[in-house]
This record gives sequence, structure tokens and C-alpha cells, in this order.
Amino acid sequence: MRYSRAHTRPRALSLHGRIRVLTMSLAALAVAVSALAIYLVAEQSLRSQIIDRVGRNSDALIASAASGVPADLFGFGIEDTEGTAVKVALMTTDGTLVSSSNGTYPFTNSDGGLDDPEKAVTEGRTDRSLREVRGYYISAERTDSGETIMVAEALSGTSPLLGKLTLALILVGAFLVALAGVAGAAVARTGLRPVRRLRAGTERVARTGAFEPIDVNGDDELASLANSFNEMLAALSRSRARQGQLIVDAGAELMEPLTALRTNIDLLMSLDGPNAPVMPDEQQDRLRVEVIEQMDVIIGLVHDLVDHAREPAPTQQ
Repeated sequence: MRYSRAHTRPRALSLHGRIRVLTMSLAALAVAVSALAIYLVAEQSLRSQIIDRVGRNSDALIASAASGVPADLFGFGIEDTEGTAVKVALMTTDGTLVSSSNGTYPFTNSDGGLDDPEKAVTEGRTDRSLREVRGYYISAERTDSGETIMVAEALSGTSPLLGKLTLALILVGAFLVALAGVAGAAVARTGLRPVRRLRAGTERVARTGAFEPIDVNGDDELASLANSFNEMLAALSRSRARQGQLIVDAGAELMEPLTALRTNIDLLMSLDGPNAPVMPDEQQDRLRVEVIEQMDVIIGLVHDLVDHAREPAPTQQ
């Protein structure tokens, strides 16, 4: 016993489904671009805030070192950094690095020394350095006494806020895409209503044969299509009426010669019976000639009816 595997083509989406998918795709693209722009702007804003805080803290420590006043009076503080890791280090004039935390990370590299930008400040080749390195923004600034104060703040402090922002953008984006899907379905349902009416009209004509026009609303492309369909129905109705009239005319035209032909044929057939009436040969010959003439008339009428029944070929424009 042989088994054959049926290969079925995947069913194509309906026009309603394609409009809905297109609407959702465009909405998803717009939401993705907007969410990416919002995320990048927020990230850049948070980075700018860190840079500003690092600079302010560095200036506060420099002012405190110059005046002997506590640094918090100049705006230095760790509490305003929303729990981020702020580290402070001091490079003395004799080259000793003193850090406020255990170890010298992130001020020193893997070799235990300063990088070139900070080293340039300690050596007096530049007054200040501010850069991003090893996940921190580091500010190095030289004091009037020749010491270098370095302040660092971790970029990881922005991660929780950016994570919450990402989650919010995903939720809002999903809601907007779903809303776009609902709106797309409503738009497709409303926009395709004339198409459904047109389809119902064609099915009605195919089912009942009645050439009733469909309702037309508006003046857009779908309304123009519906008008064209109604014109086609009107042309079909006129054609059916002409066909009916042609049949009636054909019956009327053929009735008289057919009746006369049958009468003559019956008369000729009666001459061959046992009780046939007496008819001169000349009259019989004339009767036979009339039968032939009547048949010619009928043949001519049939040709004329066939010619009238043929529709002229449509001309291409």
C-alpha cells in the first residue's frame, strides 16, 4: 500500500490581516526608534550629571585644601550621588598616592602606576584631566601646593535607573504596539467595508442571477470600483433584456412561416391518403414550390436572428 504526502501551500494572509500586520510593524518600528532615542538621551544625560558631579567634587576639594575649610561647605559630598561609588585620592609632592578607599583602583592601571593623563597633571604639564576609564569618570586637578587631587565616580550607578527605564520603555512599547494592532484592525474593518459589500454583491449575482446594484458611499477609489461594478451589472441586465426580447421577436417572426409551412405540408401529406381530395397537378406543384419558398424564408429568418444575437466584439482603448 502506497502513501502519498500532500503538500499544502501556506494560506496567505487576508487583506485585513496584512493591513493589521503592516500597522503593527510600522508602530513597532516607530516605538523602537523612539525608545532607542529616549534611552540614548537618558544615558547621555546621566553621564553628563556624573561628569558635572565629579568636577564639582574636585573643585570643592581644591577649595577646601586651599582654605582649610571642610569640603562639604563647598558642596562636596557622597550622599548626593544616589548611592554611587565615589572615590578620592591624593598624590603628594613626593609621589605618594593616598586613597580614601582600600587600594588605588581605579586611579592606577594594572602596573600600579598612573595613566598618562593623570601623570601629566601630577608632573605639572597640565592643570586638569577629566576622562572615562575602567568604568569610572576620573578628575585629576593640581593644587597650588603642588599636590594632585583625584576624584572618581563609577558609571555603574546609572545601571539601576537605566534598567528601570528600559523596562518602562519595553512595557510602554508593547502596549503601544498592541494598541496599534487594535487600531489597525478597526481601520481595516472600516476601510474594507466597501470591499465586503462588493464581494457580497458578486456572490449574490452568482447565486441568484439578480443584477441588483450595490450601495455606493463616498467618492474614493473603492467607491469608483463599486460604481464600475454597478455599471457592469447594468450592462449585463440590458444584455439579458435584449436576449429576452430577441427570443420573443424570434418566436413572433418564425410563428407565421412555420404555421403556413405546416399547413402546406399537412395538405401535401393528405394527398397520399386513401380518401385524399382531388387536386390538380399544377396546384400540387405550386404547393410544393410554396413549401420550398417558406423553408427558404425560415432559413433566412434564422440567419438574421443569429446575426442579431451575435454581440459586437469589444474595442480596445
